[in-house]
Amino acid sequence: MIVHEAAQSFGVGAEIMALVNEEAFLYLEAPPTRLAGFDTIVPLPMGEDLYYPDADRVHHYIKKVVEF
Repeated sequence: MIVHEAAQSFGVGAEIMALVNEEAFLYLEAPPTRLAGFDTIVPLPMGEDLYYPDADRVHHYIKKVVEF
């Protein structure tokens, strides 16, 4: 699982996941997953808590990967 604060599309997480898929796909026990900010303009400082991945979203994605 890859977690980063940038937008999901065209981010560092996408490049890391592409590298994992190219080099280690056959060794994975679950599909690679990435959790990132939403594909939108980063909001003003008052709304950044809604944009960045929080502990609840991270927990949900970890649970999803483990239950695969």
